[in-house]
Order: sequence, then C-alpha cells, then structure tokens
Amino acid sequence: MNIKKILVPVDGSEPNKKAIDEAKDMAARFNSKVYLLHVVDVDYLLDHSVLSDLKSQRARILDEAVSHFEGIDVEKTIVLGNPSEEIMRKADEEDIDLIIMAKRGLTGLQKYLIGSVTSKVVSHSKKPVLVLP
Repeated sequence: MNIKKILVPVDGSEPNKKAIDEAKDMAARFNSKVYLLHVVDVDYLLDHSVLSDLKSQRARILDEAVSHFEGIDVEKTIVLGNPSEEIMRKADEEDIDLIIMAKRGLTGLQKYLIGSVTSKVVSHSKKPVLVLP
C-alpha cells in the first residue's frame, strides 16, 4: 500500500477528531502529506456580509487541526462551495491516495445513518475513502 497523499475534510466536530487522529497515524506510518480541507457550505450561507468573520472562525478550526500534525507535511485550504463536491474536486486536483472522513460531522443527522456529505463522497469519489465511526 502506497499512501503518499491523504485528504481530511475538517469541520471541527467531535467525530472529525477521530479522522484527524487516524490521518496523523497513517501519515506518520507512510510518510504521507496531509491535506486539510474546510468547506464553507454556500447553501447555508444566508448573509454574505458575515463571510469574512466566518472565514476567520473557520481558519481557527483548521489551525487547531494542523496542530495535531507536528512533524508531518500539512497543507490547509478553505473553500466556498458544496462540501461533497469540493472534497472530491480537491481529491482529484491533488491526486489524493486516500480520503479519511468521519461518519457524521457537524450536522449530527440521524444517529445511526451516515452523514449526507460522507455518503455522497463515498458514493461518487474516484478515490478510496476511509469512513470512521
């Protein structure tokens, strides 16, 4: 198994911390570069005037995630768009070897169902996806 590039969508949720921990372990094991991606979902962005505040808040979430990867090559990105589409776009653009995601993120949808973003990525991604409970 050759995993040189790992993509981790970051949303700051508790389940997402498991994905960050798994990515850290795998990156250390395989000497991989980690790409942390936060997507600001434009479908839920009601007031564009708060966009800069929102981006600043999201940058703090990414910085917190980066702090877990000491000694590992990390790239962080914030984009606006549809989360599942932007995750798959980033995976294709960077030729990612593995996407690591939590089963559910911030939305905490139904307790026993996979989250909608994760479900779409698993269903449509051309890249392997590791889903953590």
